[in-house]
Amino acid sequence: MALRASALTRRDQGLALLPRMLGYQLPFWPEHVLTRGDAADLETLVRSRASQKWQSSPDFAETIGHMRRAIQIPSAAHSALEYQRWAVRSQLRGEGLRFMRSMKRPLTVPILHLRGDADPYVLADPVNRTHHYAPHGRYVSISGAGHFAHEEQPEAVNERLTRFLNDSV
Repeated sequence: MALRASALTRRDQGLALLPRMLGYQLPFWPEHVLTRGDAADLETLVRSRASQKWQSSPDFAETIGHMRRAIQIPSAAHSALEYQRWAVRSQLRGEGLRFMRSMKRPLTVPILHLRGDADPYVLADPVNRTHHYAPHGRYVSISGAGHFAHEEQPEAVNERLTRFLNDSV
């Protein structure tokens, strides 16, 4: 809900999200692009969302190798793109409209929202808007991480997750 509102009202967030999400609506072509040439476009996509620090690390080279192999497993590329297709298509369908209505209700369960402070894909604005729906949530910025904070800063993510879980018991 917050991400959609931000993408539709803020030029910076819309430019970060909408071109790719709309491009993913084409049948078959996005999967082809993502997997062709030993999945070179996947690496380009990941690099566009990752922090410079992680990109220059040996861990990145190892991780991107695993990702390039994994995306070429039959139907993996389709599955990886399908949630973004649904996010767009559902806006005009009954199940999507029901889902969006249900998302307007404030959350009462504990939530932890982690975001890399160098994430160029999901900017700070939708996180700030999420406070409206989950006012009791914990919102944590992972310093120096891009969109893949769990890969880029695993120790920091694990520490915050462990703290959250221990406090929630």
